[in-house]
Amino acid sequence: CYNARSHRLAAGPLKLIDVPASFVAPMRQGHETRPLSRRGAALLGLHEGIPATGPYLDHEAGYLSAVEGSPRPLQVSLGTAWVGNYVCQTGAPADGLNLMLPSPVGDGSLAVRVMVGGNASWDWARETLLDADGAKALSQAEAVFREELLPPEGLVALPWLTRPNPFVPTSYGSGAFFGTNTHTTKADLLRALVAGMCFELAHIFEPVKDSCEVDRVVLGGGASNGWYFRELLAGLFAPLPVFRLEEDETPGARGALYPFSHRAGCAGTRRVRRPAKRVQARILEGYSLYNKICATLSMGLPHGGLLHGYQRRTHK
Repeated sequence: CYNARSHRLAAGPLKLIDVPASFVAPMRQGHETRPLSRRGAALLGLHEGIPATGPYLDHEAGYLSAVEGSPRPLQVSLGTAWVGNYVCQTGAPADGLNLMLPSPVGDGSLAVRVMVGGNASWDWARETLLDADGAKALSQAEAVFREELLPPEGLVALPWLTRPNPFVPTSYGSGAFFGTNTHTTKADLLRALVAGMCFELAHIFEPVKDSCEVDRVVLGGGASNGWYFRELLAGLFAPLPVFRLEEDETPGARGALYPFSHRAGCAGTRRVRRPAKRVQARILEGYSLYNKICATLSMGLPHGGLLHGYQRRTHK
């Protein structure tokens, strides 16, 4: 229903199913925001007029682009927000941000499970901890991770740079580093931030992994182009196999074609190699420490703090 020439929704296809164009949200022109309406504020229990962005509801299409070779993938978009989509029969875990939609394939529901963070944290890290911009910054990051994938033992980053401060409601930002010392370098902080993002994603989807409702993980979105993100996540989601989409820009469009042609709708995937045993062990040690720090910190948070999920689960 998208007219690529005019950059507008096309009413013709919608008429085929008796849906007026006014029923569908307008196309966004980027990441612009609009004030939340009075009706929307009442529905969500929020304040009228706060900035709202979207729509971003392309999750069904993204999921359908990843069903090739497996009827039960966990399709993860490492984009502006880090989001995982999967079909479930029993309902999504309670301790997280979930949107439940009708399943686009078979019975059940499509769970859209959101991590409290995304590539805004990665953008900040590149801009702040590297001495270059754009492609040069990515080249510098490549060199940093080729030298060493993980931060020094004991160094942990909490990657919530885009969340409210739970201790100071009038302040913004919950990002933090723990374990810095006089020898900590910018490269160490960069590695810690990337590892922290992956650790948090693994935590959010740990109950999904343990539920046996998914049989593989398919990575897409901008950060999936970084081999260091892929290797960390392959280690964290083991023994589930992890794949990456071969195409970065077209999965949403392909998924929209899935009902008409399964072959055209599926984006190709490529298996992500699991890290060596020594690296795998270090990844899991870092993940265990990350969970321990988060669980300890959560004990002192005000009621409803963003770490509440750690109070409900015990980590070894």
